[in-house]
Amino acid sequence: MRTSNSSGILSRKRLLSLPYMLGIILITLLAGYFGYTKVFANKADAASNIQTADVTRGNITASISASGSIKAVVSSNLAFRTSGWVDDVYVKLGDKVSKGQPLARLDSLSLEVAVKQAEASLASSQAKLANIQKGAKPEDIQMAEIALESARQKLNEMKSGSKLDEIAAVTAALESARANLADVLDGPSASELASAQNTVDTASANLRSAQAKQDQLINPRQIDVEVAKATLESSKASLKSAQAKLQQLTSPSQADLAMAKASLESSKATLEGARAKLAQLTNPSPDDIASAQYDVDSADASLKSAEAKLTTVMAGATPTDIASAEAAVQSASANLTKAQLAMEDLKGDLNEVKLKNLIDAYLRLRSARERLAYDKAAGASAGQLYVDEGELVLALRLVESAEDDLDWTKPGISADDVLRSQSDIDNARANLKSAQAKLDELKAGSKIQDIQSARAQVDQARAGLLNSQLNLQKLKSPSTADMAAAQSQVQQASSGVVAAQNKLDTLLNPTLSDLATARSQVEGAQANVLSAQAKVENLLNPLGLDLITAQDAVKNASSSLNSAQAKQDEIKKGANTSTSKSAEERVAQAQVQLAAKVNPFTDYELQNQLNSITQAQLQLNLKANPYSAEDILTAQASVLQAEVNLMQAKLNLQYATLTAPFDGIISAVNISAGSSSGGGGSSSGSTSTGGAISIVDPSAFVVDINVDESQVAQVSLGQRAMVTLDALSGRPLAGSVAAISPVSQVQSGVTTYLVSLAFERGNTEGLKTGMTAQANVVSARQENALLVPARTVKRQGRDQVVTLMVDGKQETKIVKTGISDGSRIEITEGLSEGDKIVITGAAGTTTGAAPVAGAGFGGAPGAGFGGGGLAGGGARR
Repeated sequence: MRTSNSSGILSRKRLLSLPYMLGIILITLLAGYFGYTKVFANKADAASNIQTADVTRGNITASISASGSIKAVVSSNLAFRTSGWVDDVYVKLGDKVSKGQPLARLDSLSLEVAVKQAEASLASSQAKLANIQKGAKPEDIQMAEIALESARQKLNEMKSGSKLDEIAAVTAALESARANLADVLDGPSASELASAQNTVDTASANLRSAQAKQDQLINPRQIDVEVAKATLESSKASLKSAQAKLQQLTSPSQADLAMAKASLESSKATLEGARAKLAQLTNPSPDDIASAQYDVDSADASLKSAEAKLTTVMAGATPTDIASAEAAVQSASANLTKAQLAMEDLKGDLNEVKLKNLIDAYLRLRSARERLAYDKAAGASAGQLYVDEGELVLALRLVESAEDDLDWTKPGISADDVLRSQSDIDNARANLKSAQAKLDELKAGSKIQDIQSARAQVDQARAGLLNSQLNLQKLKSPSTADMAAAQSQVQQASSGVVAAQNKLDTLLNPTLSDLATARSQVEGAQANVLSAQAKVENLLNPLGLDLITAQDAVKNASSSLNSAQAKQDEIKKGANTSTSKSAEERVAQAQVQLAAKVNPFTDYELQNQLNSITQAQLQLNLKANPYSAEDILTAQASVLQAEVNLMQAKLNLQYATLTAPFDGIISAVNISAGSSSGGGGSSSGSTSTGGAISIVDPSAFVVDINVDESQVAQVSLGQRAMVTLDALSGRPLAGSVAAISPVSQVQSGVTTYLVSLAFERGNTEGLKTGMTAQANVVSARQENALLVPARTVKRQGRDQVVTLMVDGKQETKIVKTGISDGSRIEITEGLSEGDKIVITGAAGTTTGAAPVAGAGFGGAPGAGFGGGGLAGGGARR
């Protein structure tokens, strides 16, 4: 029965599952059919919407676009280089002028006066130089000879000493004084007389003190009042200090704590230094000993050098030295003659004055250039650099003027040749002067000052050697005293650290004892203030009882003085203290006079007189030769300075007329007849109208553009550019990159570099300064390149990809790109000419690819002007 039931259940399950399975199969088939037809229908629709383009070859150019303004290459704001009143203006706005043409003129009367004054100053300097070159006056030499003879006679008198009769007379006076002293000393003892006198002096002092106190009460002196007030102020200051100290203990400030900590650190550093010094004495290192030995050797070498120099100075010059010096003078003289002959050969028939003006102008130009370079390197201010540049421009104009004014008579000879020859002459003169001075010094022999200086150097070197030896000895074998001193310094430094630490601890955690002491000091200072205040009040308003007490004190002091004087009179009956003292002084004076007669002059006085003779001899030599070579050079320099001042005055007079520095057109006139001019020179390269008259050269213009820092690396000198101006109806003008600034400029957070574009010759018609221009700089060009539309290139991860149409199917292809002109992009790797590129309708295989951000016209990836391109001019991928 159980088996039959189980078989029935299984049969029913099989019957139920068969229809169920058939239904599922049918549904699956229907779903697959509809899905298949849907997919293929979508593919067919998509395929019908796909647009493609061929990969072609062609030329592509990448460029950088920027806007700027037209500027004249040459322009200048002219201003008078001297101040004054404008006398006349010769031009107006828009006038064409030629180089050197007068434009305006100042009233030149004061400048002409300045020229006359400079001429007078030059004449005065020349007269002074002539006077110096004349030499000494006979009367001055005679006076110096008389002074020398007088000094010699005085020395002879000092050496002869005192006469015997004078010594005898002084000896007799001494014996008489001694006898008188013996007679005086037979009276009372000196101690009794002194005691009596002391009592009288004390009583007198007490009386004076009592009288002064009485006078102070009756009519106090202003100084006493001031002293009392000062004492009161001092007491107040002490009170304030005590209160501040108490405040510091109760609530210390951060500054007090910082100072205490700094003091502690300083004390610790001192302790470390003392310990290091003690360690060096206890156990010096080999380096310390080697350093000390080196000092000894150096000091010994210095001593030997000083002794050798002293020996040389004492011995004086040898005949060989003098002969060598004379040969050097002859050689230097021959070189000077050679240089002068070379200059004469170069000059020919040139005008001396004009040639000198040219040399001076070149020297001024060199100095101006060196000054400007130095100030730039030193980071001088803009104002100083402006002055330097003005001086450079002036020097250039002086050179041009001097060159135009000088006609060369020999072909192939330049101003540089003459300047170089003049430099040879100056060097030869300096060498001759140096050689002659050395020869004169050798012939004159060693001076007393030189010998004394050499001896002083020897003494100093000996002292240095001794000091170095002592230092070395201390390191090798330190003395007990040195060790004790070092240990004492360590102990003192340790005590200083402890004291500083205690002070810091007191500030951080003051004890009750410290607070009690501070409060006690405050209370004591308050008491002193009250006492000083009372004293001031007593001086200004004395009490009656105080006045009575002072009068009684005066009476008592007067009585004591009378009593002391009476007792002194009794003692003096036997001897007079003043008499004995006077007798002793006469004896001492006689002894001094006798010693002076026996030895009237000391060695020091004799040496001083010898020095006086030497000084008189030097004065005689000076009178015989009153002017040194330096004096002559100084006078010559004064003449040269006066000549320079005259040249400057003439230049100022010349600057009174403002002239055109080049051919051009007047762009601004900011002065009129009768107006004032403050001077200041001219500036070039700017179209600003800040000067008196502005001029521009209309034959050459540039356009300045600002290029973004991401693109400036793609710009190089000589690159071609095309410039268009709205003012010229967009007419394109060809040009090229003429300059690239090495320094960036930042505006509104954007970093750019200034690039100047120059126009081709004959291509500037109609241009005006300040016109707005749009420029395209050709940054790169590729010929016969594989080209595709820029929008077909997309980025997929780190790769750049395009979608190819191959046999009706879309395939993703990785490529590498080159430059782009915004609409097309160069393919350097991955495609071939004739490949089909999907432009629109790409789907399926390109899912997830993103367009590549373009660099625009010539920019780097993702930056630049225009956008939309894949890559900028320059870098290939």
